[in-house]
Amino acid sequence: MAIRRNQVNEARLNRKAHLPFELRLKDFAMAMQDVYDFFHDVNVGLVERGLERLDDMLRRNWIYRSNE
Repeated sequence: MAIRRNQVNEARLNRKAHLPFELRLKDFAMAMQDVYDFFHDVNVGLVERGLERLDDMLRRNWIYRSNE
């Protein structure tokens, strides 16, 4: 199973947001991309070892616990 690397869609960012500390929307986009890249790398490593993707494991555990 090939794992697709997500990309930030900067067009979806709120251009009207008032950002503190001289932050820019580009700063948020870069931080989001870093998180996407981290999860991609983790998931590729898990799948190469025959395990499930992290988000699938967490989602199943969350559903199980919410039904207790």
